[in-house]
Amino acid sequence: MKQLLLLLFTSGCFAVSSQTASQNQPVRIESNGVQVFEAIGNENPIITNEPLAVVSKTINDWNLVECQDALYYIDLKIQLLKESGVDLDQMAFYEQQKNLINERKQFLMSK
Repeated sequence: MKQLLLLLFTSGCFAVSSQTASQNQPVRIESNGVQVFEAIGNENPIITNEPLAVVSKTINDWNLVECQDALYYIDLKIQLLKESGVDLDQMAFYEQQKNLINERKQFLMSK
């Protein structure tokens, strides 16, 4: 019983302390009776979103590791397309991209 009373008393104290009004200056009173007060400084500063510069990276900007990774994933994609046999145009596109990446890889290896 004592524990229950203690629990109710402490929760009541927290409820009352959270409802106490601070000494802020009222800004305005809305037509429905709501009072609007000045900010007390707990707000975060306004962060302006500046547009980020988009860096486009082409195959000619890749290094050797990126070429090898891309070739691995293109081979997987071509294998999936061969198994499904659905879109031959897409398979031709991936083969063309694979050839471009192989050219870039050969260029990097010759350097």
